[in-house]
Parts: sequence; structure tokens; C-alpha cells
Amino acid sequence: MTKLPWRFIAPISLTRFALGVSWAVIHPYVAEQVASFGVAPESLGFWVGVIEASLQFAEGIITPAFVHLSEYTGRKPVLLCCMLVYSWCLLPIGLSKSLGALFFWRMAQGMFTAFSPITKGIMAEVCDDSNRSQGI
Repeated sequence: MTKLPWRFIAPISLTRFALGVSWAVIHPYVAEQVASFGVAPESLGFWVGVIEASLQFAEGIITPAFVHLSEYTGRKPVLLCCMLVYSWCLLPIGLSKSLGALFFWRMAQGMFTAFSPITKGIMAEVCDDSNRSQGI
């Protein structure tokens, strides 16, 4: 078994960790934020679920296109673009003043979550057959 190429794996692992943190950071606050928009308490759970699911919905639709684009333009430019826009979308999410704005920015954030599968592709490329399962 070959040693893992930590010089390449460490930054990619850090981006995967940051994705998990930034993806989950909204969870403790979204119910309070949605309630602050004047949503009735009996429909609060529904709207929180819509806001939470909007990221995964957008991710499922747009990610294949970004992965395909990364095959042609290279992984690094698409990875950096997706990471920057995804991170930038966190600010408007926190500053949203309406349910529509929160939904829009959460969907926009989901559209740029493509760096998750792109990082897995990078991991598969930098590892060889003997250590790929450990790298990924």
C-alpha cells in the first residue's frame, strides 16, 4: 500500500469539513428566523422544512452540470468558484428579511454545492488503487 499524498489530501479534507460546518450552521437558527417573518406557528415546521430541503433540491439539479463542466475546464477553477459563491451566500441567508429571500439564497447556495463531489473526484485522482479507499 502506498502512502497517502497528504499534501493534496489535507486541503481537500479541510474543504469537506468546512462544507459540513457551513451546511449545518443554519439548522439551529432557521426556525427562529422563519418565525420572525410572521409565519404562523402551525405552519412553521413546513416552511422550515422547505427552506432546509431547498439546498438539497438545487444541489441535485445543478451539481451534475458543474461536475460535467469541471471535466472540461478543470476541477480547480470550478471548485474555487463553487466554494466562493457558496460561502458568499451565507451572508445574505443570515440577513434575509423575508421568507422568499431566505428561500432564494438557500437555493442559490445549493446550486454551488457542487464542490462536494468535485473534491471526491480530486481525491480519487490523487490516490492510487492501493490507498484510494483510505483517501476518500
